[in-house]
Amino acid sequence: MSNAITTARSIVATLYASGVRTFVIAPGSRSAPLAYALASLPPPARVIVRIDERAAAFTALGAALASGEPTAVITTSGTAVANLHPALAEADAAAIPLLAVTADRPRELWGTGANQTTWQVGMFATVVRDTIHLDADATDIVTPVLKAVRQARGRDRGEGELPAAAGPVHLNVSFTPPLHSASCAPLRVATPKRSRHPVPAQVGEDLTTWLSQLPNPVVVAGDKADRLAGLRTAVVAAAIPVLAEPSANLLDLPVAIDHYHRRLQALQPDIGSVVVAGHPTLSRPITHLLSRTDLPHYVLTTNRHYLRLTPTATPRYLPPADGNKPPVLSHPTSAWLDRWQRPLATTEDLDPLSSAAWQIFQCSHNRHLVIGASSVIRALDRHAPRGGLVPIMWANRGLGGIDGTIATAWGIALQQETFVRVVCGDLTFLHDVASLNCGATEVMPHLQIIVLDDGGGSIFTQLEHGEIARTNPHRAARYQRYFTTEQRSDITAVARGFGITATRVDTAGELDAALKDPPAGVSVLHVQISSQYSAS
Repeated sequence: MSNAITTARSIVATLYASGVRTFVIAPGSRSAPLAYALASLPPPARVIVRIDERAAAFTALGAALASGEPTAVITTSGTAVANLHPALAEADAAAIPLLAVTADRPRELWGTGANQTTWQVGMFATVVRDTIHLDADATDIVTPVLKAVRQARGRDRGEGELPAAAGPVHLNVSFTPPLHSASCAPLRVATPKRSRHPVPAQVGEDLTTWLSQLPNPVVVAGDKADRLAGLRTAVVAAAIPVLAEPSANLLDLPVAIDHYHRRLQALQPDIGSVVVAGHPTLSRPITHLLSRTDLPHYVLTTNRHYLRLTPTATPRYLPPADGNKPPVLSHPTSAWLDRWQRPLATTEDLDPLSSAAWQIFQCSHNRHLVIGASSVIRALDRHAPRGGLVPIMWANRGLGGIDGTIATAWGIALQQETFVRVVCGDLTFLHDVASLNCGATEVMPHLQIIVLDDGGGSIFTQLEHGEIARTNPHRAARYQRYFTTEQRSDITAVARGFGITATRVDTAGELDAALKDPPAGVSVLHVQISSQYSAS
């Protein structure tokens, strides 16, 4: 057995023994030793093969997001490695444990112009927790691999500190030929040994008591706020208004405030304290609230990652939630909460995209719903009802980009082994359309991708650029070309070109029927949002 094969088997066996259960790989020659090792892994390891590296990285990101455990994405050398950067940047900002294991040429070939050789070490220095390199003749494989997994989990911290955040780690490995193996011997792996790490004691009083003592508090709940232990129960018991974004997964709470953007405008002067949970990113009114220096701010967190949201905020440690959402049956009341829940004097008319997004939300209760960035998630943030049955919602909100939405959902669906629905705009779909490309021997997820096609980047209509464009024809033409980038793709035909079942719908009635019975495997539902889209 060659040195490269032995090294690769040791790396994969150590990752498995450390609890890594999902591996995503794109094909390549220099990474062949790792492919042979993955092919020899026993159950319950899951190996996913994606055709291109960018899709592989976001698929691994989705699997890690869904499991909360490190997932490995494996690539060959050269430009393949650079394709991981968007997913690693999202993993950094969203504190997702993602391991990039990249094959490299031997060190003596670096900087020589050799084929598929670039400076891989340090390529992700600004977004990874650490970069670890193994030379082709390394004698100790286990120690650096264990270090990589530990750092991806965010276990390192000083005495008395909040835990470090989970996040991406880059493990770069040089391999020398021969890179192949005729052996099909199963990989021998040890049973994972999960060490316990003490956590800092919770500061101060019981969370409910502490919240109840704050002056006129609001909880601003962003992405993954539901992963804070005790938060759901405490905000209900203390009758605290919760301004929750969709992927906070707190919209079902009786204290979640609907249309909070409009209510915030009138009630902001009376807010006495702000408690931040998760990673809020969606609206300028919330950004303004978090930037106020005349209010005390607190950050509830499992680690020190999101303290940079409000640098002057006081952190309060909460352990990670166990993943089970306890039922919330009470209907709390307080004078402060009642002010936030009074009926609004006027209602907002839904534009066609918001109407379709709301309809999908209503038809996805208790299902997994991945929401694309840009207009769709903002429409749900503004209009989705609170305090009732809701979907389990996922979104890439670390950086809030449209990159890799389909691939992320693909990874979530395979990891959860359940039906997942995606709702996104047309540009978000086209930006990641190559992720529909799947090897003929691969297991397909049960994934329904709903594309709300309004012909371009409608999010800019909500910003200053759209306001400027409405003033005269010249500015409108400039806006149309440089911002909305109206596209001419036939989305239904594009999806079918990848061998994917695709259906176009033009009315709310057609959409409702299509939502009730999604086909097996991967499918695309093309909703034509335009002046012709009917809400009836």
